[in-house]
Amino acid sequence: MRRDMQRYMMIELIALIAALAVVAAVMVVTLLPG
Repeated sequence: MRRDMQRYMMIELIALIAALAVVAAVMVVTLLPG
């Protein structure tokens, strides 16, 4: 069961990084002229 918890935390970490990457991409596209 501990392995499942670690796997869940890993997926949550990846989701958090993906969300931050999306936010950063949106900010870059918004700040860029065009």
